Amino acid sequence: MAVALRDLSLELVQQVFRKEASVLKEVPLIQDWLAEQEAKGKAEGAAEQLRKVLRQLGEARFGEPSAAVRERLENLTDLAELERLTDRLLQVETWSELLK
Repeated sequence: MAVALRDLSLELVQQVFRKEASVLKEVPLIQDWLAEQEAKGKAEGAAEQLRKVLRQLGEARFGEPSAAVRERLENLTDLAELERLTDRLLQVETWSELLK
């Protein structure tokens, strides 16, 4: 069957699954999952923006971060932690102080 599916046109596959997708979207479990995925995507986008702002403002205040600091910043994903660091940015004098 996998070989046969490869031979189908993308348009045909989309038509078939479009109908099924609209039915699946009505299932409460699927609705919950879609809402979770949307929220997760928004949180990831917000974290990315906060990391960018933190790095830009930090560079203006402390200079270019070391490789270790850059790696630490890139690994930050928790919104509360990123917000805390952004709030502390004007209260400290160095990258290492900020990241304590």
